[in-house]
Amino acid sequence: MELHAKYIVNEDGKPTSVIIPIDKFREIVETYGIDLTDEEKESISKVRVFRKRNDKDELEREYTDLDNT
Repeated sequence: MELHAKYIVNEDGKPTSVIIPIDKFREIVETYGIDLTDEEKESISKVRVFRKRNDKDELEREYTDLDNT
């Protein structure tokens, strides 16, 4: 990912903030799950454990059908 940023500096010339294009910001948020709630992050962690154990019953219970939400 190429990122073009504009830095905002204080009176001493030290960076205090950065401006990045909105499309890159959205990409970062979606890629790293920054927009997920704590509940969603916990659910993802649980499912990773179930997948690692190949626990199909637990995976089935945790599955959310997005068409029915």
